[in-house]
Amino acid sequence: GSTYPPTPPNVTRLSDESVMLRWMVPRNDGLPIVIFKVQYRMVGKRKNWQTTNDNIPYGKPKWNSELGKSFTASVTDLKPQHTYRFRILAVYSNNDNKESNTSAKFYLQPGAALD
Repeated sequence: GSTYPPTPPNVTRLSDESVMLRWMVPRNDGLPIVIFKVQYRMVGKRKNWQTTNDNIPYGKPKWNSELGKSFTASVTDLKPQHTYRFRILAVYSNNDNKESNTSAKFYLQPGAALD
């Protein structure tokens, strides 16, 4: 069967060192997703992608909106005043995996300056 990747995550600031990611899996008839992993990297300096330790469960297969199913996850231990990109890795029932496109660049503002 086909594998359909998640959407690129939207990123919002939670604190000086953490963000919240929101993404969606569009409605599809492809292989079921079992878990997601979150990957991120600091922009510049040829940094590699890092994968967080959390497995985010896909949960029940039902779509929770017309468009598909939405998910959130937080990423901690980031460094303020750095720019990051994020992406979501979906792991399917056949152990295949597929990455979302990357998020827009996200600059992690330190405390006082909130959008």
